[in-house]
Formats: sequence, C-alpha cells, structure tokens
Amino acid sequence: MPTKKEIIAGNIMIAEFMGGKYGKFKFPTGLKMNTIIIPKYGEFMEAKEKDSDHLSYPLKFHSSWEWMMPVIEKIGRIRHDNPFGEDLKMNEIIIDEFRVGRGSFFLSVFIWTGKWERNSFLGTYDPNDKKMSTARTYIMMFWMVAVEFIHWSNKMTKKKK
Repeated sequence: MPTKKEIIAGNIMIAEFMGGKYGKFKFPTGLKMNTIIIPKYGEFMEAKEKDSDHLSYPLKFHSSWEWMMPVIEKIGRIRHDNPFGEDLKMNEIIIDEFRVGRGSFFLSVFIWTGKWERNSFLGTYDPNDKKMSTARTYIMMFWMVAVEFIHWSNKMTKKKK
C-alpha cells in the first residue's frame, strides 16, 4: 500500500495528466503554498511548513470514485486501433488491452519511440484474500494502475523528444 507521500505524489501526477497547472507562492512567514488548478475539479492548495515533512493535499483521486472515474475514462479513450498503421505519430501511446474484471484492472499499451515498446499494468483486489491483492480497496487498485501507467507514459514520451 502506498505511503501518504506516495499518494500525494501520485495524486499530483494524475492531476497533471488531467490538465492541472501549478502556481507556487511563498509567504513572508516562511509558509510555502503550491496551488494546482485542475479543469473540472477546481483549485487546491498544498501547505508545507518550512523545514517540515508535513504535507496536506486535498486531491481525492485515491479515495473518491467521482474523482477517479474521469481518469479511467481518459485512459480508456486513448487510441485503440492497429498500432502498425501509417498515421502513427512518434511517442503516441496505443492501448492494446483495457480490461476490468472482477477484482482486477489490466492495461496493456504500445508506444512507438523509433522502435516498438510495450508495457502492461495490473492491479488486483480481493477482499477475501488480501495477501494476493496489490491494493487494499477497489479504488486503490484503479489508482495504482493509473499512477503506474502515467509515470511510464511520462517517461516514455520524454525519452525521444
């Protein structure tokens, strides 16, 4: 299960994937404020005390279906057709398989970076067998796959630019 810091970092990554933009503010008292504005969700502030690891961030992708489902829908709308088509652009990601099953979420993708690269992401949750689950809740199962996919996608698309 991800730590609080990992959840915050993952939520920020998802917010950026959903079109979020940052603004940074530093007050004379030493308090730093990061603001992220996300279309559809609004504006959110992160507070971090100077020289402190204490973070608070009200992004709810990890805990709210209302927040998480548009992310899954956006991933699901990524191109699904023949990855070997002539109109393929450099660094374009193509979904090979997008499957939601009982207690699992599987995503398989291709990207052309001058050569074909493929990756897959799997999240599982079984309330009766938590040892075999990659997540502790259904929503965290989707969140973890989304964060892994977005992280990989960001790394791959920056690779050949």
